[in-house]
Amino acid sequence: MTTATLLYDGDCAFCRYCVNYARARTGDKVDYQPYQTARRHLASLSEADCRAAIQLLYGDSRYQGAGAAFRVLAIGGSALWWWAYRYLPGFAPLSEALYRWVSRHRRAAHRVSRWCWGDTWMPARFEVTARWFLRLLGVIYLFAFASLGWQILGLVGSGGLAPLDPYLQAVTEAYGTEGYRLLPTLFWFAPGDGALVAATLAGGCLALLVIFNRWVLLSLFGCYCLYLSLVHAGQDFTRFQWDMLLLECGFAALLLWYSRPLGIWLLRWLMFRFMWMSGLAKVTSGDFSWANWTALTYHFETQPLPTPLAWYAHHLPDYLLKGATGLTLVVELIIPFFIFLPRRPRQFAAAVFALLQVLILLTGNYTFFNLLTLALCLVLLDDRALQRLGFGKLRLGFGPKDLTPAPPVRRSKLGRGLVGAVAAVVFSVGIGHIWTQAFKRLPGSPLADIMRAAHPFHISNRYGLFAIMTQTRPEIVIEGSSDGINWQAYTFRYKPGDPNKELSWNIPHQPRLDWQLWFAGLDGEADELWFETLLIRLLQGNQSVLALFGDSPFTRQPPLYVRARLFLYTYKDVVAREVGTGVWQRQDLGEFYSPMRLADTGDYLYRQSISEQKRRIEL
Repeated sequence: MTTATLLYDGDCAFCRYCVNYARARTGDKVDYQPYQTARRHLASLSEADCRAAIQLLYGDSRYQGAGAAFRVLAIGGSALWWWAYRYLPGFAPLSEALYRWVSRHRRAAHRVSRWCWGDTWMPARFEVTARWFLRLLGVIYLFAFASLGWQILGLVGSGGLAPLDPYLQAVTEAYGTEGYRLLPTLFWFAPGDGALVAATLAGGCLALLVIFNRWVLLSLFGCYCLYLSLVHAGQDFTRFQWDMLLLECGFAALLLWYSRPLGIWLLRWLMFRFMWMSGLAKVTSGDFSWANWTALTYHFETQPLPTPLAWYAHHLPDYLLKGATGLTLVVELIIPFFIFLPRRPRQFAAAVFALLQVLILLTGNYTFFNLLTLALCLVLLDDRALQRLGFGKLRLGFGPKDLTPAPPVRRSKLGRGLVGAVAAVVFSVGIGHIWTQAFKRLPGSPLADIMRAAHPFHISNRYGLFAIMTQTRPEIVIEGSSDGINWQAYTFRYKPGDPNKELSWNIPHQPRLDWQLWFAGLDGEADELWFETLLIRLLQGNQSVLALFGDSPFTRQPPLYVRARLFLYTYKDVVAREVGTGVWQRQDLGEFYSPMRLADTGDYLYRQSISEQKRRIEL
């Protein structure tokens, strides 16, 4: 039913362009008429007023200019601008001044608008976007649970490297009941091996339900809760930025299911923070390799798990690698602001981000990180863009309904208020993380208090990938011996060990022991409890831990001694690789951990005690 009339300049192409958008938003709630033909309304309006600004007749009220535009948007369901116009100090005069300026430059405004939104400006829809993002998120959840599933007992099982049960007891002794809030995990109720395995299996099943569009909201909530529980249970082995990114995406997906526009907005806010904070971390870290554009001359050789293409990337000319370093900073520091621009600049940002992620994926094994970031690139596109790429035509056939929006009952006024409040918390915490990244300190209260309260749930996180570029590659080699004289090395599935071994792919899997050993080699000190536990488990012949390795040289019985040595690994040059096998050459840097026997573990057992563990807890 028509309740309002908008008069506009029918001879102005820019006015017609904007009216088409407004008509799509309001439907038949507003009657749009060129003032040149709307003679019955001109009795109360001068032709000069109509030429200068749009006129909205709404009941007994009349609005013009920016006020009329915002009131029309409010009629169409977008009340934010109208609220700001009425209540935000200074917003009304500023918007009216901007409206008058645009009105005087309509031809230029029309050209710019067509470049930004296309030849036809229509309201953006996100049904196709939401469907594909949720399905891809389900796929990535499946990868994450599956990857963690076969490692979990070796990492934090009762016979693993960092047993969960004593860790939870240490948290209880250190923090009392506050520990339940600081460490929200379902394993408080069942910290045993069976529960750990069951959590990964259940998470995988719920991820499949998301992919196949069954009980989507419940499945997303279950995936988030289970992965959050596993992240806290995994301790040092699950504190990677992509683990936090997956949790934040998973939480935002719950809001996306409830409200497409709100969920898309939060995911775009996440994408902005993730990219821009990564760039900000690089320029504020004090690492000169980013300042002098030499970071990528090291990166492909020193990154944790290079792919087979990394050797070739490392041997590119220095000028190309320095240029790529500079472009990386541009992509991460400037392009993220395109996210807040209209659709075409935002589509350009999505393409640039996607290209960067593909290049990282081709040269480095970063688990599901690049795949998740590529999924996030989708939320920068609306349905029209995805349909042009063919996404709207692809039918996966996963169920009779295609991720339908939430039932209307869930969109009550109370529900909208609660969801809006949660979104405001997520946004505010994100602002706090940007502040912390920029100024190296927490903001003042109450924002800092909100950040502390939200931190255990990882609904909004601080990011800063590759802030410090490692320039050398010290690697730990673990060896065993049956007599203390003849030593044989344990081999890893993916981490460099044997110099003659070729590089390999392991995406989307993350071998978490391999990653932790890379960090331990950089630290240069064997003072982590999990590393000492690793050596003990090898002496015991623990099968859960041995499963984390490649081949063991001790198949019949465990060794009597184990030790660790440190080597400096570098890539072979082109000539050396042509005449030999493998890509690595190494230099012995000496002992990393002195030879150990089971009989020597008394001091270690004390340091594994709960009383000592609670001094090392980082929550």
